[in-house]
This record gives sequence, structure tokens and C-alpha cells, in this order.
Amino acid sequence: MNLSLALTGLLPSSRLKNGLLRAQGFDIHPTADVAPCLLLNINEMSLGKGSRIGALTVIRGMRQVQLGVEARIGQLNWISSAPDLWMTTTSGQLLLGDHSAITNRHYIDCSGGVHIGTHTTIAGVRSTFITHGIAWKESEQSVAEITVGSYCIVSSNVALTPGTKVPDRSVVGMGVTVDKKLDEAGGLVVSPRGDVVKRDLSGQYFSRVKGVVRPPKDHLPGRRVADNP
Repeated sequence: MNLSLALTGLLPSSRLKNGLLRAQGFDIHPTADVAPCLLLNINEMSLGKGSRIGALTVIRGMRQVQLGVEARIGQLNWISSAPDLWMTTTSGQLLLGDHSAITNRHYIDCSGGVHIGTHTTIAGVRSTFITHGIAWKESEQSVAEITVGSYCIVSSNVALTPGTKVPDRSVVGMGVTVDKKLDEAGGLVVSPRGDVVKRDLSGQYFSRVKGVVRPPKDHLPGRRVADNP
């Protein structure tokens, strides 16, 4: 275990912390925000302008962690890989594109690699990405990369299995298991086995410039919504 990295990760967010991470060989933009978190055994890390890693997230056993401009990882996520299973060029990678977000309390296994495009939201809580498993015919461990395209929404409690591909502008509904490579962009996936039930989705989400999705403009924080008469 790299003790200096672990101790640095636990420090509050600050310019000093960013400097200490750079001193350990990582590419950290001055505006990146790294809250107290647990960083263990990471070979390469790149945090772009305005990117953020939230409090109490664990990132361990990784070959490469890359967050693009304004990319966000929220609180209490577990992101890891098993170095013994680094069998492909994508193994041990988490690549999170510009303006994309992994919100809170998700489990991301990166043994086969996880690649998420731009302006995508891994939303809600408790989604699980698994990139390795047992090939029972050969009685061997196998790995396969998970890819999620750009301008996607992956909702709460979604399970993505090894080799899954979610194309651009897809919306994966709550509780869905996706166990295949979906080919058609712009689909709504809500059935339990990841079938597309609606195509050619449209809306402002799929053309926004900024990653963060805000409440409605006329909403005032803390204001009690009136009961219906």
C-alpha cells in the first residue's frame, strides 16, 4: 500500500492537497476538488479543470483514473479493480468524460475497465458495474470492458454486466439489468433484461453544455410546496 497517497487522500480539499498529489506524479488541475477520500494503489490519475471527487469515496487498485473537465464523482462510492485480473489494455481503467458524473453510493468494478463518455450521469444510488466473472466452461476468470456513451442517464439500482455497451443518448431505467451491447443510440431501456422500449429520445438533457442538472429556475431552496386544494 502507498501510505503517502492514502494519507494525502484523507486531507481536506485544498491547493496544498492538490500540490501533494502532483508531487506524487499525478496530473491534477489547480481547480480540481478532492474531498477527504481513500486513495490506494493508483498508478496514474488525471483530474481535469473543475473536476471533483466527493467525500468518503474509495478508489483503490487502479491502473488509471481519468476525470475530464467538470467531471464529478460523488460521495461514498467504491471504485476498484483487481490487479491480478489486468488482462486487457483497458483493465484497471476508469475514464470519466467531460461534464459527466457518478453520483453517490455506487459500486464500480474496473477490472476490465469502465469508460463513460461526456455529459453522462450515473444517477441515483446503488448501481453496480461488474467487469469480471467466471467463465464456467473454461473454469477461468474473464474480464470485459463496460462502456457508457455520451449524454446518457443510468438510473438507480442498475446492474451492468461484463462487456455491456450503452450507446449515446440512452436512458436506462431504475432497477434494469443490462447484459449485452446495445446498438441503437437514443433509446429508453426499462425492461428487466435491458430491452429498448422507446427510440429516438429527445429533450434538452441531450444537448446541454454543462454537466450539472439543476432544479427548475422558479424553485427556491427550502420553500414549502403548497398542498393541492
